[in-house]
Amino acid sequence: MKRLPVKFGKVSGGFNSRDCSSLETLEGSPEEVGDGFSVAWCTSLKTLEGAPKIVKGSFLCYECDSLISLQGAPEKVGKYFYCDNCVRLTTLEGAPREVGDTFNCNECHNLTTLKGAPTVFKAFRYEHLPKVPQAELDLLELDKKLFIEWLKSDKKPEHFLHQKRGTLKGREFGF
Repeated sequence: MKRLPVKFGKVSGGFNSRDCSSLETLEGSPEEVGDGFSVAWCTSLKTLEGAPKIVKGSFLCYECDSLISLQGAPEKVGKYFYCDNCVRLTTLEGAPREVGDTFNCNECHNLTTLKGAPTVFKAFRYEHLPKVPQAELDLLELDKKLFIEWLKSDKKPEHFLHQKRGTLKGREFGF
């Protein structure tokens, strides 16, 4: 099945399309999901366009080999957002702005930046992101609040940190 045959409105429980691994679009997805929404292992999905607007539980789109964009993801996810092993993703643009618990993007080997990541989250999991600049990873590791402030800026991490630290006679000082 390449598309959902019915347009859903609101689903009070969970919605799992695991048996629909050949989905090419999320058009027809519920507008609202009370629990979790999973399109994990949908290997033909390129974007999240058509995904629910509201997911009160977790949103799972891991192991989607063809996923090239998180555009269309809900603005807010109540619990977890997992996009691990989406090896064609190069950016997190389009990711939810708010994730109630953990944002996970492990093993997204082609990510080149963390820009676009949520600005509200409890935990951020990231492992094996060889193309993301070390300065971005260091900023996330250094201080969550500072990382979020950087996400909202239009600066490169080095310039952002330099601006935050400041200099006095060529020497950096404090935060």
